[in-house]
Amino acid sequence: MYWVDRKGCFVYVNETACRVLGWSREELLGMTVFQVDADLSEPLWGNRWETLRGAGTALYEARHRTRDGRVFPVEVSANFQSVGGEEFLVAFARDVSERKLAEQRLKLFEKVFENALEGITVTDHRGDIVSVNPAFTLITGFEAAEALGKNPRILKSDRHPPEFYKAMWADIVKKGQWSGEIWNRRQSGEAYPEWLSISAIRDGGRTTHYVAVFHDISEMKRKEDKILHQASHDALTNLPNRLLLADLMEKAISHAKRLGHKLALICIDLDNFKTVNDSLGHAMGDELIKAAARRISEALRAEDTVARPGGDEFMVLLGEIAHERDAVRVADTILDCFRRPFPVDGRELVLTASLGISIFPDDGDTPDDLIKNADMALYRAKDQGRNSYRLFTPQMNEAVIRRLNLEADLRRALDRGEFLVHYQPRLALLGARTVGMEALVRWKRESGELVPPMDFIPLAEENGLVVPLGRFVMETACARTAALNAALGLFLKVSVNLSARQFAG
Repeated sequence: MYWVDRKGCFVYVNETACRVLGWSREELLGMTVFQVDADLSEPLWGNRWETLRGAGTALYEARHRTRDGRVFPVEVSANFQSVGGEEFLVAFARDVSERKLAEQRLKLFEKVFENALEGITVTDHRGDIVSVNPAFTLITGFEAAEALGKNPRILKSDRHPPEFYKAMWADIVKKGQWSGEIWNRRQSGEAYPEWLSISAIRDGGRTTHYVAVFHDISEMKRKEDKILHQASHDALTNLPNRLLLADLMEKAISHAKRLGHKLALICIDLDNFKTVNDSLGHAMGDELIKAAARRISEALRAEDTVARPGGDEFMVLLGEIAHERDAVRVADTILDCFRRPFPVDGRELVLTASLGISIFPDDGDTPDDLIKNADMALYRAKDQGRNSYRLFTPQMNEAVIRRLNLEADLRRALDRGEFLVHYQPRLALLGARTVGMEALVRWKRESGELVPPMDFIPLAEENGLVVPLGRFVMETACARTAALNAALGLFLKVSVNLSARQFAG
């Protein structure tokens, strides 16, 4: 408290004023109020005096300055007292720094509340909405007037079971908060995903309010779904890729085990597609792949799945069959759909397919086993004329093992010098005179076993070994014929059977 005369001079100050302002009583009694009041100057003092004198009593805010230069807000309660015919202003000043700071924080919180991009909902302890911010309206479509006094259940989408909400509230009660992804409903009825955080506000151990902060994650979910779709689907046909197919097969196998039924996997390979692709171009090849994908999809049941692992290969998962005959019927349907030409870019393209079928659980109980065995059956269909299907049999596995061993031996046979060239004479029609020879390759293993040409030549064609093998036969036959002609003074000709791959590149 302090007293000030008409000139603004302090005539009395109490101990509290001295302590708060930092000056001694003697120092303050030699000072004026406008040295302490940070918003007051000597020219303004006269107006202040008259204004306050006219009011008699007043309550106003000011800023006081301490000895060390610190300025702090005060609330001043002033009145006038007359002593000995002289008037004095009696002021009771109270430091309101804490209150001002609280007010500033409140204003800041109000700005944050009003300008936040996240929707904010405040409810009382009963769960009735007492406040929402503009972002709440922007996201949900509910105006504040429509929401106030209502329960947040007006936003419920019915996409979650009761157990979801029970678990949520159990967390809020136990931990005081919950965060997670939830589907809610806009005022228009549209369901949308949001990330929601709910906190309980407690006062003295008692929950007084709940604050929910949320933001719409629809766009993020769309992007996530797009990335997941791209990772699990073929870009050209939009069919499931090998990764997704394996996952679907795992689930289908688990389901089949529980219910005790069969399922089937059909591997499909387009016959001679590489020739079409190379001759007509990759763009035309892509269109043909898409057309084939549509045909196969249209031939299947709604519960079946067609996938494209890559290249010119498709796989069909038949999720529930009673007998392998069901898989055979589907295979026949697929082959039938290839009997019609494919109209692509103004052309009518004829395309056939070869199919291999494996059955769960007869031919395997894992995705890898079913795929491997269906592939074996597929290649047997190709070996036996294409444009057909084959069911997997255990003998196919044995044949594949024999074939793999034969291929490994074939690769080593050239290095070991196990190939021989035999010559079959060519005779003139008249006189039976020898006019030339035909060079024939034979494979004699180190063990002395002769491998029939029909076993190793097709294999050499497939794996590319026919090129070095053909080169060996040509070089050997030409050298042997030249030596024979020189020794016998003859002019014999030699013919060599060459693969078309010998002329490629």
